[in-house]
Amino acid sequence: MEINFQQSLEVAGTLEELAGILTRVTENDFQELLLNIRRCWEGAAAEEFLKRGDTLCEKLKQSAAALTSGAQMVRQTAQKIYQAEQQAIIIAQERKYR
Repeated sequence: MEINFQQSLEVAGTLEELAGILTRVTENDFQELLLNIRRCWEGAAAEEFLKRGDTLCEKLKQSAAALTSGAQMVRQTAQKIYQAEQQAIIIAQERKYR
């Protein structure tokens, strides 16, 4: 069994990059959008909409954190598999078959 260690690290990097983008969009653009809506729209419907917007914002932040966690898990798993493969190669080389 052999994994492409470098490719796994690239996937982890992509996940972290996506998490960063999602975090920036959530903390900057989405928050600004909600702030503008608060300034322009009043009433019960506005409050309900903004409450749902805040809930969505929290879920987006949780998703970004999950992507970061997933990237770390990919890195750790790839490293463990890589180390196991290297150890298996060493063991195979040390064996003498007759």
